[in-house]
Amino acid sequence: EEFDDAIKRSGGVCIVPMGCLEKHGQHLPVGTDAIKAEAIARLAAEKEEAVVFPTFWFGDVAGLYKHKGSVVLEPKLLLDLIEGLCDEIGRNGFTKIILCNSHGGNRSLISYAMRSGLYTKKNYVAYSTHLGLPVPQLLIKGLEDGTLKTVLPEEDMRILREYAEPDVVMGHGCIGETMFVMGVAPELVRLDRADDSGLGEFIDGKPRMSHLKLLETPYAWHGDYPNHFAGTNPGKCTPKMAELAMEYMLNRVVTMIREAKNDNETHKIIDEMKIIER
Repeated sequence: EEFDDAIKRSGGVCIVPMGCLEKHGQHLPVGTDAIKAEAIARLAAEKEEAVVFPTFWFGDVAGLYKHKGSVVLEPKLLLDLIEGLCDEIGRNGFTKIILCNSHGGNRSLISYAMRSGLYTKKNYVAYSTHLGLPVPQLLIKGLEDGTLKTVLPEEDMRILREYAEPDVVMGHGCIGETMFVMGVAPELVRLDRADDSGLGEFIDGKPRMSHLKLLETPYAWHGDYPNHFAGTNPGKCTPKMAELAMEYMLNRVVTMIREAKNDNETHKIIDEMKIIER
């Protein structure tokens, strides 16, 4: 009975947090991406009203059979699930759906799923966003330009600048992702296991698949990062750094919600395209 009121108050905007079940080294939980996406979506919806739908846990982790905890679904099924979910949300009356993704492996999947939606006219607009990570360089910039207000102790600031050095590797399970998870679920972060994550299998100091310059292959990630961790040891992460990272990420998602609410053009474009109702 509260749906109609929720649609009205949110301006027809809803968020679907999207992640996956995938190993993130030894120091972060298997559900890292879904946990991040849901937590930040809920916090953002408290600041800029939107309805948060249940989290889409089963993202694209094709080929991840080596590590326990992963759930690998058929690609065609994933595409059908995304479109079917959006169609049902639209049927319930929401006109703007934000697929709030926090898993890098979902980016191509979501992009193709959304383009597939152009095959038939929809009664809603689907938007996608990749949350990205609160990497130290962006946090330092935010502190310097005043867009971030969290005050770091001197020692924490020194550590943050240390992680911003050019030789520090950013990627899967890195300091940026570790700060993010520590900000939303500190009880699931095991910094005491960070040394056990292991960066990858390097040959002569280079990633295993670095010999491919002009070619791409879906096997490269698994070859370069067999432990599903790609980053400099994040063991120096602190709760205050996590607080700063959360401020940065929250600002981003609140801005995304506002963009969707203020978008009056996309529905017009749908009509102009004359997409067939099948």
